[in-house]
Parts: sequence; structure tokens; C-alpha cells
Amino acid sequence: MLVSRFSLLLGCLFVFSCGGNSTSDPISVPSDPIELPNIQPPSLSIAKLKPATAGELQTQLTNGLYYTSISSRTMSSPIASSTMDSESAVGPTFSQTVTQESGVDEADIIKFNGDLLFITTPEQNSVRALRTNTDGTLDELQNVALNLNEDDYINGLYLSDNYLSILSRNHSFYNRTLNDFWSPLPETFSVSIVDIGAVYGTQSQATQNPPQTLQFDGNLITSRRVGNHLILLSTYWPSTINLPTATTDAQRQANLDALSMTPVGQLLPTFEFNNVREPLVDASTCFIPEDATELTGYSGVVTLTTIDLTNLSDIQSICVNGMFDGIYASQNDVVIFGQNYVENTLGEYSEQTVLHHFAFSSDAITYNGSANLPGRLDWNQPHLRLSLFAETLRVVTTVSTQDVEDRFDHQFYALSLSAQDRTLPVLGQLPNSTFPQEIGKPNEDITAVRFFVERAYIVTFERIDPLYVLDLSEPSQPFIAGELQIPGYSSYLLPLGNEYLLGIGQNIDPNRFVDQVGVTTSIPAPLEEGAKVALFDVSNSTPRLIDEVIYEQGATPAEFDYKAITFLPLSVSDIRIGLPVQSWISDNDVWRNDSRLELLQINLDSGGLLNSYGQVRSSEETQWGVWNDRAVFTGDDIYYIHQGIVYHALWSDPTTLIGQY
Repeated sequence: MLVSRFSLLLGCLFVFSCGGNSTSDPISVPSDPIELPNIQPPSLSIAKLKPATAGELQTQLTNGLYYTSISSRTMSSPIASSTMDSESAVGPTFSQTVTQESGVDEADIIKFNGDLLFITTPEQNSVRALRTNTDGTLDELQNVALNLNEDDYINGLYLSDNYLSILSRNHSFYNRTLNDFWSPLPETFSVSIVDIGAVYGTQSQATQNPPQTLQFDGNLITSRRVGNHLILLSTYWPSTINLPTATTDAQRQANLDALSMTPVGQLLPTFEFNNVREPLVDASTCFIPEDATELTGYSGVVTLTTIDLTNLSDIQSICVNGMFDGIYASQNDVVIFGQNYVENTLGEYSEQTVLHHFAFSSDAITYNGSANLPGRLDWNQPHLRLSLFAETLRVVTTVSTQDVEDRFDHQFYALSLSAQDRTLPVLGQLPNSTFPQEIGKPNEDITAVRFFVERAYIVTFERIDPLYVLDLSEPSQPFIAGELQIPGYSSYLLPLGNEYLLGIGQNIDPNRFVDQVGVTTSIPAPLEEGAKVALFDVSNSTPRLIDEVIYEQGATPAEFDYKAITFLPLSVSDIRIGLPVQSWISDNDVWRNDSRLELLQINLDSGGLLNSYGQVRSSEETQWGVWNDRAVFTGDDIYYIHQGIVYHALWSDPTTLIGQY
């Protein structure tokens, strides 16, 4: 789990004003000694959940706030986080946002519905609206006008049949001019809804219909959309609780007493809609860990909220006392996950992952059960290590060991959604007594996980990339069906039906390791290094590399953000791919940045073919990278979005720009 400046200062910044600037009267110190309660450090509980009473929830929040006020210890920040439908079946005639699960949309910086293209970038804190014409040209429509504060920024869009949803949040910190110390602003995030039928339906320019906006207390971690329902996972710490600086036990006791007298409603988030502010949750819709005591607690909550886009007054929300990293969502289920590091008496740390499963419907979020597993999901796209299939939750975790010869143990678990006393039972795991083979060679960490129906694909890497295929057809007896070892690694895997798999990652020359003591390689010649796209045949138990394309000294954001991939299946066997790629090229010892959209064509007939088809470049050389680049394919038209500018080309002639918007 990454720890940022945000997390290192969280304990002091989020809840209390630091530096002793309180104007409160000094608290007198009695002559009798005071015995303070031994409130435990806040940590992520791995216990299952139980509904909270108002008193229990207040105790947990108060204890967390109090401990933060007396301790210099810090709390971990969430992984902010957060792949498309695995099936390459024929769908719309235009590309859409790549997502993890079919029917579960994810926020992105562009959205396209075949007619309207909406674009936002971090540099342009607005939403551009463009309409396609029959000849492929684009008309600029009136931008979506949002009433954002100076510190707000847009961080994602959703586009359903009738609504454009715009997610925005504020910058959490500002820098004091007199010293290098960061202080918090009260955190808020907003969801603005635009009725695109009313605003852009039949007119060349937008009407003045303003978006409807809901503003929420807290920090948005991640989101999803299922049909006309938005699903939001957010955190909240009370930012208005200011206590005097406590340097004595009497002052600490006074702070604890003050917190105990604070109504629990003042410690929970609210939201505002149509100039009316209401509680987002209350104690009756909140959960606490089952092992919570009078001496434990956490200073904040996570909230899981659903919004009906057709009726913005229909908001369902629950909260859990604690800190979590993200969610995995299917069309009917949401799993909140968190990762914990526990220190034993020897100073050694062990990793644990806690999972809380909720059933999601249009009118309710219902807690089902929990599980805790040894190991971590890791920091890069941890939600891809979870999958739901046939009432089974599949999970891949990694345990860091103390063995220098083999630093990682990777494990697969199949959990039943038929909870027993709010616990998700383990149906099977791998390795096991019947199939003891480990996932990965010694010292290889996982770089990619992807589930598809009754299989899992896992890539591990240290010098060479083994691609493992796990057979999950019998949840109680999973096993490694086959593996393939090739140079480099994949950091994102895209199943193309039952027989093919696309890997996106890096080609790494294993010869670079031959100078290390005891390290040898069977690869005789140096390999070209750079971004790699590989097509695999996985129709049999042993994977087979069909072909690969390598972009020398290149990198693509698709390795870490699958929404950077443009994917358009023209048929079951004919697929078009677009990838932003950046390389540094030396011309006469002068280095320059080469940014472009690389095009690939995949044909899955007759054993499969992967071809590099060409490139689309911006009209001017730029030093800007491609990390926020996107593209849209529709028919023969390619719209490459680079730094908020749309470059128009044709698939039949991608090197010729025919428009710029």
C-alpha cells in the first residue's frame, strides 16, 4: 500500500488544527492524578461487520479522534485508485471505455456514445462537447458549464443513454506561504448530472439548462455505474472538530470528554441537493467491526452510496467505521476491500486482506458477509485480483516472506457467497495438498491477474515472464493447467474469447542480469526492450505465444490504466486496438519525445494474427507525455485525444491528419 504525504499527515491534519493555535481557555490541572483510558491505535479490523448502535458508533469515532489527537502515529491513505468486457463479441460500432466487468461502467476522462464526444483533462477544468457529422468531422458544441470552486477539479465522466455524469472533487491541501507545511481543507466531492437529451438533443449548441449537482462531504475513492445507478465509495473524517492542544493528562481527559459529548450525527457526512443539506448516513445505516470494544475505534468512515440518475432524490448509503482501499463491483454485487499490515512481537510485519461483500439492488445495499485472507492485493489495480463467477468470489493475494531466496508466496482463494454467520467460507485454494505447485518461481512478484469465466491468468516476473493458466472449473480443486515462459512481462491481460489472450507490458532483456552472481540466461543475444503487446493462444492447457509487437524504448499508460486502451471488435475475429505510446529518441545525440497513438489489428481466424497497423500523431512535436491520452474508433474514423485536442484520421490512412478540433 502506498503511503503519501497525505497519509503521513492525515492524523494531525484531518481532524485537528496543529501548532497550538487554539483560543480556548487553559484547562486547569487537578491535584489528583488522572488515569486515562488505554485507547488502542486505529487499525483496519479483519473482523466481519455488525450493525452499529448510535452509542457504539459514537464510541468508535470518538476513540479514533481522541487517539489521533494524542499520537504522532499516522494512518495509511487509501489506494485511489481503480478493463473491458472480457468477451470480444460484436457490440456497438464504436469503441467505449474499457472496463473490468461487462455491464459495469467506470469513470474516464472521455466518453462517447457514437454521436456525442465529451472530453475533460486535468489541465482544462471543464467538459468539452463535440458532435460527429455524417462525414466524420466534429462540431464544437457549448462546453458543459459547472459551478466549481477554485480548488475543485473534474476527475471522471460517465455517459449513459440520457445522462452525462461529472465527478469532481476539491484539492485536499493548500500550502502555507510562510513554511513548508500542509493543512487540510474540508473535503468535498460532487456529482453533476446533465440531461443530454434536453441539452444536446436536437440543437447544434447547448441550451442553458444547468446541470443538477449533488455535493457530498468526504473524499471520493472510486466509483462505478450499473445501468442508471452510480455507485460511489468515499471516505469521511470530521474536519470541523477542533480541540485545544493537549499536553497534560487533564487536558487530554478534557478533550476526550468533549468528544464524548459530541452527537454522533456531527461526526458523520452530509450531502446537499437543491440547496437542502441532509445526513448521508446515520447510525442505523452504519456498520462497525464485530471485534470493536470500548477501547478501539477509527476517526472516520467509508460510505458506499448509490444514486438513481433518473431520480436524484433516490440516494441509498451505508457506512463502515474504518479505512478501505477500493471496491470490486459486478452488476449485482459490491466488495469493499482493505489491506492491513500487522506487527508481531519480533517487529515482523504480516499482511492481511479483508473483504466485505454487499448485495446491490436498485433500492438497497445489503451486507452479506466478510472474509479475511493472508497477504495483500498489492497497489497496482488491486480490484483486478477479484472476480465473481457462479456465486463464487475468486481472489489472488501475495504474502511477503522473510526468505531472501523466495520473497513472495502467491495464493488463490475461492470463497462462497453463501455466508455462514456473516462469514464467506473458503471453498478451495491454491497451492493445496493435491496441487502443491507454487504460483511463480522464487522471488517472482505478480505483475498481472485477469479472470475469465472458469480460468485465471496470472503473470509473475523477476527476470523472465511466466504466464500461468489456472483452471477454476471446480472451485474446491483449482489447479495450474499450464504455463509459458518468455522474456519480459505483461502488466495487463485482456481475454479475447475462450481461445486468445492479449498481454500489454514490457519486453525486458534477461541478459542484463548475467553479471549478477549465480544468474545465467539461455537467451543468447540481447533483446530489444520497450513496450510490448503479445497475443497468446490459450485454447489448450499450455499457452502459446502467437506474435508480439515491441515499441523500442517505449512505454504506454495502458500498462497501469486500462482505460487508455481503445478497443473495437468489428466481428468476433476482427479486432482493432489503439495504444498511446511514448518513447525517447536520440537524433545526433539530441533527445526528443516521440508521442503517438499506435494502432494494432488482430485477426483470430486461422490461428491468430497480430499486426502493427500504423500510427496517429499530433500535428506538432510536443514534450507532453501520453499519460492522459485517449482515442475513439467509430467506423473508419479515428479521434486521437492528446492534451485535450482531438486529432482526426482514418483507419485506411492513419498517417494523414484530416482534422483537428
